[in-house]
Amino acid sequence: MTANAARVLVVDDEEANRDILATIVQALGYDAAQAEDGEVALGMVESEDFDLILLDVMMPQVNGIDALKQIREKKDRQQLPIILITAMSAVDAMVNGLESGANDYITKPFNFKEVRVRVKSLMQMKKLYDERQRLLNTMQHANELKNRLMRIASHDLKNPVNNLSMVVQLLEPAVPDNAENKELMGMAYRYIEVMNSIIEEFLDLDVLKDQEVTYNIKPFALDEVVLASLTDYRAAADRKGIRLTADLDSATIEADEDRIGQVIGNLVSNAVKYSHPNTTVNVTGHIKDDIYELHIMDQGDGIPAHEADALFQPFGKLSTEPTGGENSTGLGLWIVQQLIQAQGGTVGVNLEYTGGADFWLKMRIVED
Repeated sequence: MTANAARVLVVDDEEANRDILATIVQALGYDAAQAEDGEVALGMVESEDFDLILLDVMMPQVNGIDALKQIREKKDRQQLPIILITAMSAVDAMVNGLESGANDYITKPFNFKEVRVRVKSLMQMKKLYDERQRLLNTMQHANELKNRLMRIASHDLKNPVNNLSMVVQLLEPAVPDNAENKELMGMAYRYIEVMNSIIEEFLDLDVLKDQEVTYNIKPFALDEVVLASLTDYRAAADRKGIRLTADLDSATIEADEDRIGQVIGNLVSNAVKYSHPNTTVNVTGHIKDDIYELHIMDQGDGIPAHEADALFQPFGKLSTEPTGGENSTGLGLWIVQQLIQAQGGTVGVNLEYTGGADFWLKMRIVED
C-alpha cells in the first residue's frame, strides 16, 4: 500500500475481472481493495474510506444497483464517485445506474485505455472536491475561532466600560466648572457611549447568528416607543444642531417592545449620524389599511443606489460616512433587519428619496 495514496474499491464477483481492474488502478498510482459482492462492499464502505468505487452491476445476493442506492443514501456523487461495470448490451442497467447515482460506467470486455481515462478523470474530480472541503473546513474553523474571540472580547469589555462610566460620573463633581472641562467631560461620555454601542452590536451579532434571541410578544403603543427613542437621541442631535420632528398616528402593535425600541433607536441614531449639522430629521408614522408605516428621513448625503445591496449585510461598508466623525460598525442595519423580520415586520430604504436617506419600517397593527 502506497502511503497517503487514494483508495479504490473494486467490486466484482469474478476474481479475474477484479484482478484486471486492480492492476489498472495500481498502475495509475492508487491503492486497490477488492470485494466479491455487493454485501461485502457495503460492509467495507461502512468501515473504511474510499475515493472511488468500481462496481459491477450483475452480482449475486446484493447486486450493483442495490448497493449503489444504499451507498447514495449516505454519500453523494462528489463525496464518493462510483463507476458502474456493465455488459455492453445492458443499456437499461446503465441508464438505471446513472439515474440511481452512478457517476460513470465502463463496459465489459474492458477497454484498458477507457478504464484508465474514466478512473483518472473521476479521481481528479474527487481530489478537487477533497481540497475544497478541506479549505471550507479551515475557513469554518477560522470563522468559529473569530466569533469565539469576538464573543469573549465583547463580554470581557462590557464590565470595564461600565466601570469606566461610573468612574467618570464620580469624578465629574470634582472637576472645575469651566468650558474646557465641560468639553472634555462631554468627550469622555461620548467615547464611553461609542464603546458601549460597539460592544452591544457585537453581542447582538453573536446572539442573532446563533438564533438565540427570545421575544416577549405583547401589545404596546408603537408611537410612544418612537417618541421615547427620539428623546434618547435628542442630546446627540443637539450636539450637531439637528432638529428632531415627529408626525405620528397612534397605533398598537404586537411585538417585543424592547427589541422594537432597539430597532427604532438604531434607525434614529443612524439618521443623526449621517445628517449634516443644522438640519432636520423627520419621523413620520401613519396607518395604511392595517399596516403602520414608519419613515425616518435625514438630510445627509443619502444612499447610492449601487450600494443598496450592502445596507443590510453584516459589516456592509458604504461610501457615505457619518458627518460628525461618529463610529459605525456596519452591523446596525443587519441587526435591525433580523429583529424586524423575526417579528413579522419589514424594513427597507426608499432610494427615490432625494433629500437624504429615507428608511422605512412596516408592522401590522392590532385592534386596541
